[in-house]
Amino acid sequence: MGLKTTNNTLISKETTITGDLEFSDALHIEGVIQGNVRVKAKSQGTIHVAEGGKVVGDIVGPNVVVNGTVEGNIYATAHIELASKARVSGDVHYSFIEMVKGAQLSGQMIYTKEVKEPTSAKVISLEKEAE
Repeated sequence: MGLKTTNNTLISKETTITGDLEFSDALHIEGVIQGNVRVKAKSQGTIHVAEGGKVVGDIVGPNVVVNGTVEGNIYATAHIELASKARVSGDVHYSFIEMVKGAQLSGQMIYTKEVKEPTSAKVISLEKEAE
């Protein structure tokens, strides 16, 4: 039986990325991303916005953990956790959510059994650039 490898990507403190980001497996954000963050299709990746980390844009992925700041909408197709230091300004679309005491959300919590990925031009631009 072979070992499954996981590709982990770290956006470290003092790092700022301007532009959309698409990845697979795991992304840990301690710095700033000014753009949309998206897990590649058919990947069960995880996006983790650490305390002190910030995303200014939409987040789309199956598993999302926020303990930093997000200024945009979140589309968690499997699971989302808003930890105690989470600060979200935008709508959260989810099918399963955990929210810890201290987390702050300025937006709507939108439950659905099956989260549909957004069709806004802002997030769709990732798909067009990949072609």
